[in-house]
Amino acid sequence: MLPAVSIIMPCYNQGHFLAQAIQSVQDQTFKNWELIIVNDGSSDDTEQVVHGFQDPRIRYIYQNNRGLSAARNAGIRATQALFIALLDSDDLWEPPFLERMLECLDRNPHAAAAYCGYVFIDEHGNKIGNPCLKTVPPQDFRRTLLNEGNWLVPSAVVCRKHSMEQAGSFDESLGGVADTDLWIRLCKQKTFVGVNSILIRYRLHEASMSRDAERMVSDFQRLTAKICGPLEGDPRYWEQSKKDLYAGLFQYAARKYAAAGNMKMSAKYFIQLYCLSACLALGMGLWRTFARLHLPQQHQGRSFSSEDFIEAESNLAIILDEIANLASGWNLLRVDLNRIRSRAFLAMAEEGVCARSRSLTCIWLWRAAIASPKILCSKPYWGTLVRLSGLVGHVGV
Repeated sequence: MLPAVSIIMPCYNQGHFLAQAIQSVQDQTFKNWELIIVNDGSSDDTEQVVHGFQDPRIRYIYQNNRGLSAARNAGIRATQALFIALLDSDDLWEPPFLERMLECLDRNPHAAAAYCGYVFIDEHGNKIGNPCLKTVPPQDFRRTLLNEGNWLVPSAVVCRKHSMEQAGSFDESLGGVADTDLWIRLCKQKTFVGVNSILIRYRLHEASMSRDAERMVSDFQRLTAKICGPLEGDPRYWEQSKKDLYAGLFQYAARKYAAAGNMKMSAKYFIQLYCLSACLALGMGLWRTFARLHLPQQHQGRSFSSEDFIEAESNLAIILDEIANLASGWNLLRVDLNRIRSRAFLAMAEEGVCARSRSLTCIWLWRAAIASPKILCSKPYWGTLVRLSGLVGHVGV
């Protein structure tokens, strides 16, 4: 009997995580699967780890090192099933993953793929940060993916094989964003459906491809150019879809470089974002991300402590100084810089609300208003004031 789902697991020098990933497949409540492990030229004990599992459903392929996308494509070519699941060798599935995903696809026969939520873990398996449980209505999936960026991880996606064959394989020239490119092609004719459950443990560690800022930004820029054309001409005359995609690129790059500690490059991409979409550049989410830079991973998903506020203020001072240093080259005026500073301070006020500190919230609201009095007329400012009113009686940090 042919398997119902083929699981593709590329592996390159991740032998120390591999056994856990394989075990998470064997622990699935749905049993009719095949696991195709593609060793992409590893120099560690990957092969020995695989052969330590005596399971006829596990198939092993070795190839010289050609990269993640090439390894995935090699596995896909070897599949026998009607469904294809992707599991990276450092990630883990919860036991009901396959069962829940296939049930979803059965209920939605016109969908190309299903996806679910995930929680972040560190190299030791400890949960870190906030989980991602974002799902959107199927009819809005493509628009959301293009306008807001890719929030899916490959290990959280199960595709129909015939949909993948129609869309084409992973583009091996796109590196770390080849998955985003494939999702865009897959949802051109059919949509994605979400399973509103956390069924993946997605591992972050020093060797993760997603941590290489320069490479990821370069890959993202090639993908954006592939979709809507190169970064040239006067943006005022671009189609809105091109503006949205490049704004997404600039925001992604600002976040990535900031997380890597390269504030000068982060500031450069932030200014490009501001010039293209001031509304997106001044969004609270981006500035709260800047504020939380370099806090310990275990702090990322909780409210600020006194020490965190000191670190966050330092983070914002650095990025604001870099933006000011580059401002003249981009024709930014003092009013622009004050507007940007005001939104940064408002982000700190929001952190004050989350920490239930009336004093700190008031201080940062005052600083935001001093930097740019126009913020007093903005919805985010009044929204923070409303939330502040709920903190009566709390002193906080």
